[in-house]
Amino acid sequence: MLLPKPRRERGQSMVETALFFSVLLILLVGVIEVAVAVNAYLVVVNAAREGARYAVSDFNRTNLEIAAFTKGNATVLNLNSSNSTIVVTRVTTTTDGSGNITLTSYTTTYEPTLGTDASRFNQTNVLNRLSNVTTKIAGDDEFVIVEFFYSYPFFLAQVSVPMYSYTAMRVVGN
Repeated sequence: MLLPKPRRERGQSMVETALFFSVLLILLVGVIEVAVAVNAYLVVVNAAREGARYAVSDFNRTNLEIAAFTKGNATVLNLNSSNSTIVVTRVTTTTDGSGNITLTSYTTTYEPTLGTDASRFNQTNVLNRLSNVTTKIAGDDEFVIVEFFYSYPFFLAQVSVPMYSYTAMRVVGN
């Protein structure tokens, strides 16, 4: 014969279920938030890449046109001056017959409606990177560097996660 359960155990399964589902809900929201952050990072990477492609497809485009195009590729991010910066840098070099590289032009432009985080490239940095290239051909070269800074606002933690991507491309056939 079955004995009735004592009264104090009747709500136990209800409490256990509530605790389990609250933990499950927190985990689910966390996973979704991380997925959205990864998506935002992929948008940043893609926008920088597309901006550089746009720049090298026609080197007569201005840096402001390139920055505006890059910004247009990231409209899903709700960009503003407090959370993002787009920097376009154009570099022109001359290489002599011995493989020595000289910077002949270096121009950095910021997208005017966004922030002004400092570019991670400078003339010395660019020259050092170019001097590490193993095959140097005498003549003039032109490069475009598009940098994209974005501060992703996490929903739950009320903190921002900095995201950064850059793309450097050489202009071919100019």
